[in-house]
Amino acid sequence: MSVLPVKEGLSTDLSLTLIQDIETGEINQEFSSSNLHGLVLGLKWNHLQVIEKNGVLQVEGWYDWYLMGNRVFTNFETYSITEKNSVLR
Repeated sequence: MSVLPVKEGLSTDLSLTLIQDIETGEINQEFSSSNLHGLVLGLKWNHLQVIEKNGVLQVEGWYDWYLMGNRVFTNFETYSITEKNSVLR
């Protein structure tokens, strides 16, 4: 298990908890997740998947933006993690 920073902002941070198979190094999609931390008022992160392409991890998901309890906006995001390639086998 590895915890990697994905995106760091002024008030929120997004981190990835990466679970890999010990023998094959394959990413376990069922148990890997990403989480939003910090001041998250009106903002919700929904983790979709983690993909490994050419030694680069890509974290996919979407943000839901809420105002007074009602969802007002949704946007899809893909983040790439290139600095932590030593985690991948």
